[in-house]
Amino acid sequence: DDEILPQQSDNESEDPECPDGNLKINDGSYETTLSTTEMDGVAAAIWPCRVALFWTMFGSIFTAAFFAYANSTCGIDIEQVLYFTRLFGDLLGRPFTSLPRPKCLQTPRQLAIFSVLRLVLSFVFFLYIFVPGFPQSDIFVVADIALFSVSSGYVGIVSYEMAARDFKSAAAKSYAASLMNTTFQFSMFLAVLLSIVISEILS
Repeated sequence: DDEILPQQSDNESEDPECPDGNLKINDGSYETTLSTTEMDGVAAAIWPCRVALFWTMFGSIFTAAFFAYANSTCGIDIEQVLYFTRLFGDLLGRPFTSLPRPKCLQTPRQLAIFSVLRLVLSFVFFLYIFVPGFPQSDIFVVADIALFSVSSGYVGIVSYEMAARDFKSAAAKSYAASLMNTTFQFSMFLAVLLSIVISEILS
């Protein structure tokens, strides 16, 4: 009897290994395992991107937690207006990432510096709601939060793009994304925790 040989499935690669020893996956790309040195290199390379993402998300969540402390000069529900201004401002900022970037935002370090500088808008908001005698205007505070939120959406997307653009391997890109996601979650957790503590103190 003729020996029946097992047939290879369509999903299996005929050449499971590349000449350099990397595993070949179904889409034809190559997957590598990063060494500790390589992981340290990825972490160091995207550190400015993580700084930018941290201060962007922390500032956005922390500032929004104090919308209820704003008072309207026109008798409107200013808290709700600020909430939707933040929501749509963040969404509006994201499409701007497809446009050519300004010369001052070409590198991760420049992005990190910008993410810190833009916190001035958050600082102005806290002056507005907590400092007696600070000029009050619904238009002013809405414009301040709008500009702050648009820049949040923009910097958040660009930080992820910059964190992945300089890596060739899928493993490096995946590890960079994992670090960025960890930073994202930590910044939100810290912002919520700190805002709760401060709110309790104020009450």
